[in-house]
Amino acid sequence: MSCVCAVAPMRRVLLLIALLVAVGVLVAPLRRHLPLDPDEPLAQDGSLAAGRARTIFDFEPALGAFDEPQPPRDPDESSAIQETFEIQADWTGRRREEVVAFLAATDGAFCDERHRQDLITAMKGYYGVRARQKFSFSQRGPRAKSFIEAAWSTPVDRRIDRFARLLVISGTITSRDIREDAYREFAKAVADVVVTGDGCASMRAAGG
Repeated sequence: MSCVCAVAPMRRVLLLIALLVAVGVLVAPLRRHLPLDPDEPLAQDGSLAAGRARTIFDFEPALGAFDEPQPPRDPDESSAIQETFEIQADWTGRRREEVVAFLAATDGAFCDERHRQDLITAMKGYYGVRARQKFSFSQRGPRAKSFIEAAWSTPVDRRIDRFARLLVISGTITSRDIREDAYREFAKAVADVVVTGDGCASMRAAGG
């Protein structure tokens, strides 16, 4: 009888222990350790001997991955070339249009010095942009260089080059009228041209 009485308290103790264990299991997940700070030391002594803690922010690009340096973009890669060209397309297009506006001018129209200076300004702008963009793209690599050479060889560009040659042949403008940063492209366009006219001098002498 005494043994039975001793067993009853023991069972209660065991049930209490089991209950405490169950509560501990349920409570433990609520005390999760938060993600380690990237600068939190891993060594037990608090030093950085074991390195720094890594979190998802270190290896997930979508979340920044600020400790993972990205390789620099290749400036000679096709999409990078096209992106830069499209950004600059607006002002290069305007420089073309400014010269195209003069293509239909009649003979003698540039004898008005103010009109002639407007023409020179447009030519400087066009050949200046063309020279700078060609140089810039050539520094990116061979693909970019080939791309920009083709981009500045459209039918409109070839027409402007022919127009420039006629202006020099007629004596309407000279290489001295074109500023230095635009001269390289202008000089290529009018290479081997022989001047046969004297601009408006003969018209002025005739009273035109």
